[in-house]
Amino acid sequence: MRINGLYWLAMKAAASCDPGDAAMAALHAQETARACTYDFHQFLGAMGMTLEHPLHLWTYRLKLLSGELGGSAGQARHAADALWGAASGD
Repeated sequence: MRINGLYWLAMKAAASCDPGDAAMAALHAQETARACTYDFHQFLGAMGMTLEHPLHLWTYRLKLLSGELGGSAGQARHAADALWGAASGD
């Protein structure tokens, strides 16, 4: 359900070319990746934290990509600024 929501947010951002929509899609993508990665590790019995399974590579790659975007808090701040304007006094 999360991934389906992410798909539609990304499609809306692509169609509208609005920075606010793009920021919301990126925020939802980061939150979805975090939640899904946790679930994958649970389903596989934490096999993703061993070198024998490739899930650990994807986990670290997702953390790196999320950090490059400023993390969830940074992306949420960017989305709020794009949707409602930058807060005065910054």
